[in-house]
Order: sequence, then C-alpha cells, then structure tokens
Amino acid sequence: MKRLFILILVLNSILLNARFQNATILFNDGHSETGLVKSFLEQRTISAGFSSNLEHELNLDDKIIKFKLSNDAEVKDLSIDDIKQITISYENNYSITYRVLYLKELDKKGDFKEKSRKVFLPLLKEGKINIYGLRYSTQTGSGSGPYTGEVFYYQNAKEDYAINYFNMGFSAMFNIQERTLNPFRILFKDCPSALKEIDNFQNKWKNASKEERKAKKEEEKKLMKEYGELDKNQRKDLLNVHHYQFNDFEKLISSYENCN
Repeated sequence: MKRLFILILVLNSILLNARFQNATILFNDGHSETGLVKSFLEQRTISAGFSSNLEHELNLDDKIIKFKLSNDAEVKDLSIDDIKQITISYENNYSITYRVLYLKELDKKGDFKEKSRKVFLPLLKEGKINIYGLRYSTQTGSGSGPYTGEVFYYQNAKEDYAINYFNMGFSAMFNIQERTLNPFRILFKDCPSALKEIDNFQNKWKNASKEERKAKKEEEKKLMKEYGELDKNQRKDLLNVHHYQFNDFEKLISSYENCN
C-alpha cells in the first residue's frame, strides 16, 4: 500500500510538471527570467467549427501566467501586464516566441472597433510589419470530424497592437474590398508609397480586363501547384501557408518593408 501511495505521488508530480514548459520570459522593465510556464499552453483546440473569439478559446488572453524557476521551485503568478514576451523552448532547438500585444478587432469595412484586449500572439516573421500566426483544431462533436485551420495577425513594429485581420463576419462580404484593404492602410499610414501600392492594387482589382483576370487566376493556380508539391512538413509551415495562400498580402507588406 505504501509503494502504491508513493507511485501515485510520483505520477501526480509527473502530470503536474508535464503541464509546464521550459521558457524564458522578457519583462517590460527589461529583465528576463528562465524557468517553466503554463497557462495558455493548456488549450490547443476549440469546441466549435467557428469562433468569434478564437484567442479566448485558446487561452491566449490569459491574465495570469503560472511560472516557476525550476521543477521543484514554488509556482508564482505573473500578470500579462508585466510581460513583454515569452519564448517557449521545445526539443531539437525549436522555440516559439509569444508577444503581448493589444489585439484590435475590425468592423465590416476594415476600420478599428473601439475595444481592444491584451493577448499572447506567436511570432512568425519579424520586420517593419510583424506577422503572427497559429494553427488550431476544432472538436465539433459531430460526424464531420475535427477541422484544422490557420489564422494570421499583422502588427506595424512601431505600434503596440496587432490587427485581428481574419476575424471576418458574413456582413464583411458585402464590403470585401474595403474590408480587405483598409487594415493595410492603417498599417502603412506612415508610408505614402506603400499606400499608393494599395490604391494601385484596388484600381487594378476594380478595372481588371478579362485577360488580366485570367492571368491572375493562372498565377494563383501556379502558386497552389507549387504549394502542393512541397513535402508534408513544408506544407505545415505557417510561413509557407501565408506565402502561397496570401501572396497578394505579402506583396503589399513588401512594399512597406521597402519604404524609406
């Protein structure tokens, strides 16, 4: 009986520590601490096929992060308000950096809604425009089975907020050009040449000839063919997903990256 009790304690300890992950936390005051964290790591699936608050369902808006300096150290609570970023380390030298940002929602015309909230967003690519993104799975409870999706966010590196670009309701379909392009006008507001590229893109979209539309479809078809020829791991890479499926966005972002 004593051995069984000890075994249960050991298993409980293993399970408890398994919920923590090696990480380095950079605080707003500039100092950093390395140890183990848990919190938003606990949830990687959502319960429905569509969510208007994906970040909440994935615990990315957790206000408190559990942190300890070692497996045996005391757990302490850290406020999201004190954290700049968390870098989580995995095996094979793989790591993910989550930055704390205000997340701004967009209305059907692509303009900011008044409210924003702090979230942890996983950084994919750093530049003048930072790209964040994640992959999530659903558990619908129906016969259709689970679904996996990707979502991306954009941040002007000069700002403390990211745009929740892909949280688009059905009503946005009636204002698709404004909803698609206005967020980039906000991101590029300090670069006239990049804003001009958006106008050129919109004018070409509106006034495209039959031949131009056909050429655009062929370009998209070629991109999808190239994406399909990648190996399985490359197709899972979120930067590859973004490059091949949102190539026009990358062209617009490139115009801002090249802004003097």
